[in-house]
Amino acid sequence: MNLALEIVNKIVQLGLFQEAGKDIFSSILPDKVGSHNGRSCSVFEYSSMPVNLSLSIMRRKIQIVVRSESFDTDPYEVARVHSWKVFNALCDPEKRTIVLQNATINIKPLQGPHFMSLDGNDRARFVFNVEIVSNRD
Repeated sequence: MNLALEIVNKIVQLGLFQEAGKDIFSSILPDKVGSHNGRSCSVFEYSSMPVNLSLSIMRRKIQIVVRSESFDTDPYEVARVHSWKVFNALCDPEKRTIVLQNATINIKPLQGPHFMSLDGNDRARFVFNVEIVSNRD
């Protein structure tokens, strides 16, 4: 299972971004995007916990980056607001179990969205990380 792409598709299904490859991306942070309402999002899987061979589950880590556009009046605020919208949709304490296209996962926030930086084009980036518990692929 391509977990980053599954999360991208879930975020699109929730109506927070329009289309994978247009304003939300899996495992890439493109220089130029056809952004939606002055924002874009990228989802990355990164190093996970070692696999316990006696269990049928995996603990994987995902980083979500929400970026504003330089033409925004307040790029910092646009990225902040939209990163919290994505965070709240994925990390609802009442709905920790999420059904994806190819798996059912349990999602645990590792921290809330925080300001990462302005990039070379004056776009603000906010990031947060989550742990995903799922069955093995």
